[in-house]
Amino acid sequence: MKIPARVIQFGYGMPEFLDQLPVMPMPTVHRPRRAVSLAAVTLTALAAVPATARAEPPVGPLQTGLSITVPTGPVSFGATAPGGTLTGHLGTVEVDDDRLLGGSWTTSVTATSFKTGAGDPTRTIDAGHVSYWSGTATLNVGTLAVHPGQPRAQDAVTLDVSRVAFRADLDLLFLSRVAWNPSLIINTPPAAVAGAYQGTVIHSVV
Repeated sequence: MKIPARVIQFGYGMPEFLDQLPVMPMPTVHRPRRAVSLAAVTLTALAAVPATARAEPPVGPLQTGLSITVPTGPVSFGATAPGGTLTGHLGTVEVDDDRLLGGSWTTSVTATSFKTGAGDPTRTIDAGHVSYWSGTATLNVGTLAVHPGQPRAQDAVTLDVSRVAFRADLDLLFLSRVAWNPSLIINTPPAAVAGAYQGTVIHSVV
């Protein structure tokens, strides 16, 4: 007795003899989603100390000069998505006036663009997107009438041009000092490419 061979055809359907088998449901596999930030932008502000722009008189026993100190290291403002906003303190800025007769002085501030990579337009945050406000004095030694440039957050100004950060009048005593801790507000453009952006905030005193 010959047993005829069973022909099994392969196609999109099931073979005939498999049609009678119970179908076992396949368990659902849940893959965890990864939270991936596709466009985080990290910005770093650097404070630079320029040479004092004021022409000082000759130094004598009771006559030295006018100087400014700013934070020396990079200041990280964290990360945000394009179109987001970053805020933070830059660090203490201090003006020391060692002139016996004193006088008035004005501190100005400006900034470079913030760039990453090649620094093309999508990798540049220009200084017009960076705002500054000085806040009030955190230190005031001497007989100075001090005038913050931007005492409140709503007074913040962009740094695409030079701005007055702080000024003082009527310095009548030797060794006067004024300090403040300014804030930056960085508005990232919606088209900014993700990266670590770096720029420089520059203070000078005259």
